Amino acid sequence: MANQIEELEKSVKGTFADGDFHFDHPNSVLRINSLFSRWSTSAMAPLALGLLGLIATGVTVFVASSTVMLTALGLSVLMFVLFGLTFANPGFVIDFRQRQVRYRKHRIPFDRIRREQFSFDHGDYVRLSFHGPGFKKHIAEFKTSETQQAYYFQEHLLRLFESPDMWSVFTYGSKLTPVQWWIQGVSAVFTVDWGMPLGELGDFSGPFKSLGRTGISRALERDWGIRDREGMVAQIESLARDGHREQFAQAGIPGKYLAWDYARALWMQRMGFILGWFDEEYCWDTMLPLARDVQRHYSGWAEMNHWYLEGRRLWSAAVSDGKPDPVQAQRERTAERLAADPKCPWNFLPWDLPLHRDW
Repeated sequence: MANQIEELEKSVKGTFADGDFHFDHPNSVLRINSLFSRWSTSAMAPLALGLLGLIATGVTVFVASSTVMLTALGLSVLMFVLFGLTFANPGFVIDFRQRQVRYRKHRIPFDRIRREQFSFDHGDYVRLSFHGPGFKKHIAEFKTSETQQAYYFQEHLLRLFESPDMWSVFTYGSKLTPVQWWIQGVSAVFTVDWGMPLGELGDFSGPFKSLGRTGISRALERDWGIRDREGMVAQIESLARDGHREQFAQAGIPGKYLAWDYARALWMQRMGFILGWFDEEYCWDTMLPLARDVQRHYSGWAEMNHWYLEGRRLWSAAVSDGKPDPVQAQRERTAERLAADPKCPWNFLPWDLPLHRDW
């Protein structure tokens, strides 16, 4: 399926409306602030008065007292502040996380927006407007020769309200496929706490940027005894084969701790990619079977995440002699945050997504 946000951008590319809106991907909002609507009478009035105030200030320097001059200067500054506040109006905002349109004090849910609320004004320019409760907002402006593109833009905009594709919104700019995003969801808590983006296989950022590849290699050798590609492969295979869950079972601790072992195995695949030990195709091809095992093992994202945290808690208690572990508390907070985040694959991909090679 074509990305709805990208299709909207293509519909205005090269037109007079190009640049009238901006998709704020981190916040999942589409901001529409056309110059036509922003440079309105309400914005121009304080600007004009401010300029007149400055002119008056210049005149009073020669013909009036300092008190009059300061008064004129103060008024001009006040008008410029009002102009700035007016110009900074956030305008027409489409909020995909909240699934609502925001304009000034108005909040309009997507399911209450109707096609007839959009209209075109034809004149020197073709202007698309939205009619809300007690307001009319110009949201795009095209040349008359771009009328067809204006209608294309309207249709793509309406689709965002009538049948929003959250996959398009929350994965905007990412090259990952749905199955690859699902795989990333298995190790989401571990990944996010290490400062790595979910939308990429391996990003040399976060804490790893300061460590550098040499620092990462040393950390892997210190914590895991991994010195090279062969050692990394052996450790991943060990986690996939038995890992800590086998130790828990031998100790008579019941539970489904596969997620704890597999999340770390998947994280190691990403480390191998960053270090240049694995190529991208190798990573995805070896991560896919692990993801399938996880899907078969649990009933949903919530159950998987529960046993990941339980596995880590048992491991932490064993290595810290029962002392409080602040990292465990951090992992639990991260899991709660991700569970409420629409941009986490737990919330926009179904658990039973068919896991086949789609890249």
